[in-house]
Amino acid sequence: MELHGIGASPLRKEDWPLLRGEGTFIADFKRPGMVHALVVRSPHAHARFSHIDGSAALQAPGVIDLITAAELPDRGRPIPTRMFKNESANRFLQKPLADGEVRYSGEPVAVLIAESRYLAEDAAELLSIDYEPLEVVLDADAGAVAGHLVVERGDIEAAFAQADEVIKEEFRIQRHAATPLETRGLVAQFDAGLQTLTVWGAAKIPHVNRRILAQLLGWDESRIRLVELDVGGGFGARGEFYPEDFLIPFAAMRVGRPVVWIEDREESLRAMNHSREQIHRVELALKADGTFLGLKDTFVNNTGAYVRTHGMTVPGLSVSMLPGPYVWPAYRGEYRSVLTNKTPCGTYRSPGRFEVNFVRERLIDIAANRLGIDKVEIRRRNFIHEFPHDTGTLFDEHPVVYDSGDYALLLDKALEAFDYPGLKRWRAQRSPEGFKRGLGIAFFVEKAGPAEREYARVELSGSGDVTVYTGTASLGQGMETTLAQVCSTHLGLPF
Repeated sequence: MELHGIGASPLRKEDWPLLRGEGTFIADFKRPGMVHALVVRSPHAHARFSHIDGSAALQAPGVIDLITAAELPDRGRPIPTRMFKNESANRFLQKPLADGEVRYSGEPVAVLIAESRYLAEDAAELLSIDYEPLEVVLDADAGAVAGHLVVERGDIEAAFAQADEVIKEEFRIQRHAATPLETRGLVAQFDAGLQTLTVWGAAKIPHVNRRILAQLLGWDESRIRLVELDVGGGFGARGEFYPEDFLIPFAAMRVGRPVVWIEDREESLRAMNHSREQIHRVELALKADGTFLGLKDTFVNNTGAYVRTHGMTVPGLSVSMLPGPYVWPAYRGEYRSVLTNKTPCGTYRSPGRFEVNFVRERLIDIAANRLGIDKVEIRRRNFIHEFPHDTGTLFDEHPVVYDSGDYALLLDKALEAFDYPGLKRWRAQRSPEGFKRGLGIAFFVEKAGPAEREYARVELSGSGDVTVYTGTASLGQGMETTLAQVCSTHLGLPF
């Protein structure tokens, strides 16, 4: 019997149905009597409004309901943060619908329910909203501070006082937006008899989203069921509770029919989380031989118009992960997370590591050039060699400790695999086209296993079939394959 257990690389179980076109994504999912939701969004980055006239829209063909902030419980309860909670940020949490003022282009102001998306689009043009445009703030340096944190370890002033060389630089990281092939979408159905709610869709954190939805509705979690379908890409931006994650279930409760909402690409770019916009003003103190003495970074994180579920996660991770794989006798990291009239920010592909990895590694390159030291050698001299290593920073109130590693060995293997001496010779030669040739090197430390443990339940039937139940959502990581490999190894079953 051939086993494909832990350590093997079998073909993934979940791929074949997707390759055959047999996957079920949110746009494929239908419920009897399903109606369509359209989220009406602000065209202004900042404006005041006092009235939404929906009388004409409600008379349009196929229109069933119009929902504004006035129809929501308490006119909409603020969506709480999930990680890196900051009391000062609670004043800037987003509500599901704007109530009298919009603060970014794309902010939801109403929801139209109709028999089709096309009828809802037509009816939306009949809405009358008396917007009064206000001053717009886009520059992060001019934004109001939503959160502030300082992390310090060692005597940073003494480190810089004894330095032979101090490198000062400013780095600006531009905004990024995730664009998964499948945009966001939800189907929600309310059972009036059982007083329960079922929500289908792609949610990276279904348990967290269920808890937040219950909190906003004032319900017990047991009355809500979230079902994860196939997912057409995540990239971090799905790990969020968005306004629509409340609005669509609420709409299903109001109209008494299943409600579907599928985000179009324009909505995705305006309303789905942006990320990464930061300005770093950073200083590196070191000896003449390249030994690091201290690192100081003061950066501004452009959070956008509101603090969303992960609004403080990216700056929090940035300040905790900046030290990287190096020994810093002294470190000081400080961030200001500020509000502007841009789309709110959250997580996107290696949040908080992508940003500071660029800052740190570019700074080290500049230092190497200034001191005339090879870029590889200056890094080798400053690697962490003794483990476990406490960085002196925190990940959501938990100490960031590297438990093990051999960075010098990894470096040697990489240099050998890429033929670093050969690449240096290649770089020194002028290309036939006259182009300059670049050669870069950078090191990246990824966090792993910082969250609580995740449990699974395994049932073995009399016929020998095994069923595994897990609360872990899959966004392409291959959970079916991974859990099948675990069963193959520990139960001795064929893959």
